[in-house]
Amino acid sequence: LPENLLRVPAGKSECFSFGDVKVYAAGFGVSEKTIATFACKEEEKNILMLHGTLTTSRADAREEMILRTVLDLKKIDYLALGHFHTHTAMRLSRGGLACYAGTPEGRGFDETGKCGVILLDTDTMKADFLTTAQRTLHNVEVDVTGAVTLPEIEKRVNAAVASIPECDMVRLSLTGEVEEHYLKQPEQIKLLLDGRFYFVRIKDGIRLRMLPTVGDVSLRGEFVRRVLSDPSLSEEDKQRVLSYGLRALDGEMPEDITY
Repeated sequence: LPENLLRVPAGKSECFSFGDVKVYAAGFGVSEKTIATFACKEEEKNILMLHGTLTTSRADAREEMILRTVLDLKKIDYLALGHFHTHTAMRLSRGGLACYAGTPEGRGFDETGKCGVILLDTDTMKADFLTTAQRTLHNVEVDVTGAVTLPEIEKRVNAAVASIPECDMVRLSLTGEVEEHYLKQPEQIKLLLDGRFYFVRIKDGIRLRMLPTVGDVSLRGEFVRRVLSDPSLSEEDKQRVLSYGLRALDGEMPEDITY
């Protein structure tokens, strides 16, 4: 680690002086009572670094929540916040700037969009967001309702991901309802996107439309009714069993494919 990296452990607080710039830093779990003791003199430039999330009420009692009124009366020029992993900027009551920097690199599909760091000029107190992530993560949802064939679904998927750079990572969620004869084969969509992006994950939430079949007085109808009423099967398993079973009743012998 570089020599100029200063660290403050969880539960601890410290003040660092750089000429007329004072940096008050508090690790995760530091009490609001301790934060309230930060001097923040009017004649100095005051920077606060807190591992926590601002709140305006006591309704949320989680440890990382910091009541905003504790800070409102202080002369704060810049407030650096952590814990909330989306880049967000806001103004404090006395005009100072507060920022959640976000993460330098997205670590999962709950950290999508541009990721980076904030470069703060302590002479002007100007804060610039700099993108540092090599790859951006995207959550893409495609509704396939009304599609009859696999090419139709592929066309909708292609349109949804057309603007995403090849170096990025994509989680594709397929939703909607299709007729029962649709071949429920998400691996075909995976093959369509393989090699197109750095990483692809597909969540298949497509449901088969069974309403006309449920009331049939036939082997097909009885099969559907028994599967839908089976308490030992999850909704995902029911969809999979119905997909393979109905195809088998139509004379097809689909290979067992792991989703």
